[in-house]
Amino acid sequence: MMMWRRSGLAVLAVGAALLTATPAVAAPPATVDLRATIDGAAEAVPGELLYVRIGTVLAGSQTPTGVKMTVTLPEGVSYQGDGGAASDGAGPCEGEIGGRTVVCIPEPTEVTQGGVWWQAPGRVAESVPIGTELTTTVVVSSDSEETNPADNTATLTTRVAGPAATFLKVTGPAEPVVPGQPVRIKVRLHYGEATPVDEFVMLGSFGAWFIGGGGITNIPADCWADGSLTCQVPRRLESGTDLDLIFELKSSVRPDDYRELRDTMSFSLEYLEYPIRATGTVTFTKAPSPSPTPSSPSPSPSPTGTGTGNGGESGGDDEQASGGLPITGAPIAALATAGLLLITAGAGALLLSRRRSRATH
Repeated sequence: MMMWRRSGLAVLAVGAALLTATPAVAAPPATVDLRATIDGAAEAVPGELLYVRIGTVLAGSQTPTGVKMTVTLPEGVSYQGDGGAASDGAGPCEGEIGGRTVVCIPEPTEVTQGGVWWQAPGRVAESVPIGTELTTTVVVSSDSEETNPADNTATLTTRVAGPAATFLKVTGPAEPVVPGQPVRIKVRLHYGEATPVDEFVMLGSFGAWFIGGGGITNIPADCWADGSLTCQVPRRLESGTDLDLIFELKSSVRPDDYRELRDTMSFSLEYLEYPIRATGTVTFTKAPSPSPTPSSPSPSPSPTGTGTGNGGESGGDDEQASGGLPITGAPIAALATAGLLLITAGAGALLLSRRRSRATH
């Protein structure tokens, strides 16, 4: 009888210890040497995007925690979103659209490996005078003490210049667009080169909401869509030509295509050695509601208990191959489950020992 009581108490103690245990968190290094980096175009045009790329370099083999890059855009420039990583399209930058502060928190492995840049594009206001010098600042910090804080700050100076001889001006819809409705965009083309051209190509790139179709509606053009839009325009351009191109694009009704309700559209004129590019914005009212899932009869139970491979209650083929459901929670969740099972076993052992004690009296 004493053996059963001691076993039950021991199991209860182990379960309680597992429930209160927490995973060990590695302490940040005492000191690190992080360096902020920034680059971008030397000139910007009023009304157009100022593309800024930021990064951080880590000297040594430490792995700092809490790494943060804070970007301050100059006066007259407002953040436009899309703070993705320039190298792979996924980024850790966030800021208020229309504001001037952007905070980027990269993964520790990205900082250690280096060579990753993040974009923090801002739009230069139309009212900024030509000749103005804009200074963008980035400051990097972490949980550790810096051995060389002087290089934690980097700046980029950009001069506001007038449009080139040939330029584009993109004007998006004045009002938010309802997802699923056409998106109408006007692109003003000013051609200022000395040599005329008989035809030209326009490229357009958009967010996930763009589902193809559409094209230029007001002049003849051969357009095709494959994730982006390409239009070959058989129109002669001479120096001093101003041409308005009206695009009408189809928009998606899938909710997943509207993770961001504001999108930056990019158009480029592709006939020159260096493409001429301009951007505009489109805003959507709200993401569409998911379509209701039609109800279906409950699957009949399998007499053999094997998986159905289609998400049934008996489990899919992936479950059989792996021997069970994958663990997707944090490590502490697994510890808590083990602790609860041990406590249950301990309680059962104590109850069984008491019943045996009563039976002997």
